[in-house]
Amino acid sequence: MPTTTTIDRNRHIVTLACDGSLTYQEIGDLFGMTRERVRQIIKKAGIDKTTRRAARAEAEVEALAFDGDLIREWVRHNPARTIEEASEALGLSAQRIRQALGSDAGRLFVRPFHQGLARRYSDADIIEVLSAAAALASGPLTKTAYDEYVAAHGGPSGIRVLQRFGSWKAACEAAGVTCGQARRSYTRRWTAGTMVDNLIAYFDSPGATGAFADYDQWSRGHADRPSGQTIRNHFGSWQAAKTAALNARGHLPAA
Repeated sequence: MPTTTTIDRNRHIVTLACDGSLTYQEIGDLFGMTRERVRQIIKKAGIDKTTRRAARAEAEVEALAFDGDLIREWVRHNPARTIEEASEALGLSAQRIRQALGSDAGRLFVRPFHQGLARRYSDADIIEVLSAAAALASGPLTKTAYDEYVAAHGGPSGIRVLQRFGSWKAACEAAGVTCGQARRSYTRRWTAGTMVDNLIAYFDSPGATGAFADYDQWSRGHADRPSGQTIRNHFGSWQAAKTAALNARGHLPAA
């Protein structure tokens, strides 16, 4: 006659079998018995393959729902990111993320553009480029002269420098170069590249929501930031502007 311990063990085995997450061999390894013995216990309990398949499918649905909630919460705190960035942060494959989100994946993530070109500049990298630009400048280094240097030689945009150091003066001081006064002639036409740079800087700023009104508030009071309306007029819509900027995130758009 089976003992209480044996009955409890068999019930546990049946529960694991119904859960569908473990194979017979894995269940057997847990209890120190063969796969065949596990199969016999499960069969005696009336659990067939159809029941196990249904249980496995139900467990997968629950797991996908859990992963979906986890991913959405991560996206809420990390807007305008790629699936690859979420995969690295959460330890889930890109395929698993797509499975968990379904059609929402395309809405919640942006697609990377020229992934191989992506680069994040350190403070030391930026200081090195500032020093090189200053060495070729005819006088104190202005942001305009710096941007001209970057267009010819490559490097982080002036907007990126401002974002990192807070002001052009602070950036020049960090690099040990003489700061030139920014020219206040803003009658020039904003290029797609500079608008994209500004949008990238905005998306990387703390608390950015991605909304038109939020960007417009962020850009106010700064002559070197195009207004939301200027950007929207150029790209035709706010969504088109966001798509252009988010697809270009991680590398420098052409000015």
